[in-house]
Amino acid sequence: KLFHEFKPDLCLNLHDQRTIYGVGTSFVPATISFLSPAANTQRSLTPSRIEAMAEIARINQFLEPYCPGGIGRYDDGYNENCVGDHFQGCGIPTILFEAGHFSGDYERTVSRKLVFFALCALFNIVNTEASNDEVKDYLAIPENNKLLRDIILRNVKLEGRIQDVAIQFQECLKEGAIQFEPLIDEIGSLEALSGHREIDIEGNELLINSHENVFVGEKIATICYKTSKKPINI
Repeated sequence: KLFHEFKPDLCLNLHDQRTIYGVGTSFVPATISFLSPAANTQRSLTPSRIEAMAEIARINQFLEPYCPGGIGRYDDGYNENCVGDHFQGCGIPTILFEAGHFSGDYERTVSRKLVFFALCALFNIVNTEASNDEVKDYLAIPENNKLLRDIILRNVKLEGRIQDVAIQFQECLKEGAIQFEPLIDEIGSLEALSGHREIDIEGNELLINSHENVFVGEKIATICYKTSKKPINI
């Protein structure tokens, strides 16, 4: 109701993006990503969508020197229940911003800076150049992948065989501050994934929360080598 009363000329959909996303087929973190959302299930190039693509292409050209190789394009699968898809379907140019991860920067300092720069470019606060072929230049931005994890423990001996353990941080609000709680995300042969940090366990057994059994989804309070009891800092 508010959308139709206000009649905006442009809609911005501002999100944070999880640390699992990389750029294209690489293991480079997607520090910032954009999307011109689909307006329908056919993902048609409607006038409003093309306009949003042109703006993203212009933003990307300006941002590239500040984040070489770290700018991605989010998946454009259509969902009528998504705000951005709905607004685009109403004929209003809509741009999705995804503030992602820069290596080691869990406070999102770099991605916040890039969002600020992107807004400056969008609203012509800084000088930018228009795209020569907005659709082509937009589609040239590599699409995001999901090949990254916060930590991967390599070569862990589990149940008598060597496996990898992927760990993801869950953001929790405690006493007014964000804390990162590690959870076991995946177990197995994870050669197709890369960790923001990787630790080679060299075929040793581990104790997680003082026991040998490892479960996907388990929160990690303590982790150490089984034999030496040496703790692993994650």
